This record gives sequence, structure tokens and C-alpha cells, in this order.
Amino acid sequence: MRRILSIILLLVTITLFSYDGKPINPVIKIGIESSDDTSDSIELRDYLRSQVSKTNRGEVAFSLKGVSFSEFSFDRDGNPDSFTRQELKKFGQIDKLTLVSSKKGYTFISLIDVNSGKLEYKNGLPDRLTKTLVDDFVQTLDRKNIQLALQMPRSTETATVQLHSIQSNYRIGEPIRFELESNEDRFVYVVVLPENGQDEPVLLFPNSLQKNHYLKKGDRVTIPDIRIAFKSSQSKKETVRVFTPKEEWKDIRLGQGRDNLYKIMPQAITGTKSSDIGPLSLARSIFDSPKSDFEFLISTN
Repeated sequence: MRRILSIILLLVTITLFSYDGKPINPVIKIGIESSDDTSDSIELRDYLRSQVSKTNRGEVAFSLKGVSFSEFSFDRDGNPDSFTRQELKKFGQIDKLTLVSSKKGYTFISLIDVNSGKLEYKNGLPDRLTKTLVDDFVQTLDRKNIQLALQMPRSTETATVQLHSIQSNYRIGEPIRFELESNEDRFVYVVVLPENGQDEPVLLFPNSLQKNHYLKKGDRVTIPDIRIAFKSSQSKKETVRVFTPKEEWKDIRLGQGRDNLYKIMPQAITGTKSSDIGPLSLARSIFDSPKSDFEFLISTN
């Protein structure tokens, strides 16, 4: 295991963990613990703590004591049992909890959302593939940083746009349209936030048919394009968040398929090689961008 981690330290630090040296504050507050007391698990725990902290991928909380991590249990849907849910209440100071373990030649990494108690990620591979496992975990962590930044931006500056729903109320299955007007020359991003706070946000604009999202003062555009069917399958209140950064979020990638047309796809997810910390830079840019929220209703009538 020590030899494997030495290889990881050399290769991963140069690639996924490398960055340009600019000070970027972490977005996620994260605890990284071992769910067993084997030397391999403890060594991997310490390695991940060091690298996540060093690369500013998270604000690491060390030594979360007084909890039996080995007794944590989740069902097939990732929901915690009563003991696990109760124990997670002790960690109000962090957003995510990472657990590592090693058993019978396999290494496992799990990621838990502390607020909901949901098991968001779990993967296990043979010890010889620990580098691949760590790579996959880092990509997931980058993605979670972006999602958290979209849902909990820090900037108090208001986005310089107006967003008007074409209708005040929509029925289930009815195409949803907005009219967007810019009050300033800015890049514009429109995101639909998940109601449960756990699913991936939807990037409504720009999209595959409306790629020009630098709007000048007075420009108006209807989103999404009429050829795109953006609908809701259930009755609820939707929150639409509009961001107007001064600089383009260059690390956003749009999927080509129908199912992921609006998905946020950073470099770490698409596999695009990069020598910088694109996904983390994107999270920080989102975190500090001006934003405004708008709501609309989906009903059965």
C-alpha cells in the first residue's frame, strides 16, 4: 500500500492535484476519516487530508472524534439508518464526510452529505488500482464543489438582468419559457436549482442551441430555444438562479445527448486534459459571481 501511495503522490499531484499557485479558497468544508484502524486505511486518510488541503479542494476538518464510523450503514438508495443519521448530527461544522477503508486487498472511498445524511458516492477497487480510485474521488469532489457553489453562492452583488416567465403558472408537462433582458454588458448563466438540494443543477442558458451568452445592455433573448423542450413532470415551485460574471466560465462543458443537454460538465468529468485546476477555479468563480433568484410554479391545473 505504501508503494502504491508513493506512486499516487508522484502522478496525481502532477495532474489532478496540480494548480497554478494562485490563492483560491476552498468551497467545501470536509471531514476525511478512516472507518477502520488498519494501517492502509489510516495512511490513505492522511494522504487525502494532505492533498485536499494542499490543493484547496476543501477546508479539511481534522480528527472528528467520538464517532463509530465502522457502524455507519446506508440502504440501497444511499439513505442512512437511524444510528448513522444521529451520529452525523455531531458534524454541523462540515458539509461533507469522506470515509476510507481497506479490506481483503480492496480500498473503498465514500462521500456523505452531512446535512441530508445521504451517501452520495461510494467506490471500491483492488489496492493495485488505488490511483484510479483516488482520481475518481477527486473528480467527484470537484463536481460537488461546483454544485455547492451554484446552490450557496457567497456574493451579495445582484445580477444585472431581468428574467420574466412567459406565463405566471405552468401545468405539468407544459414547455417552460423565459424572457431574459440584460441591464449591463455581461456574460449570463441561467441555472435551475434542484428542489431537494441533492440532484445536479440544470444549466438552462447557455445551451447547445444558444451558445452566445454574452449579452449587451438592452439585449433580450427567450430561453430556452423553442426547439428545446424544457418541462417539469411534477407539481412544485422551481427556483431559477441567474449569474452575471464579468468573465466567462470557460470550464463548463455541455453534453451532446438529450439526457444531459443542460448538465454542468467540468473538465474533470468530461476527461478533457488540463494543466490547471479548471473545476476548482470554476467553483470559485461561481461562488463569487453576482446572482439573482426567480421563482415560478408548476401545477396540476
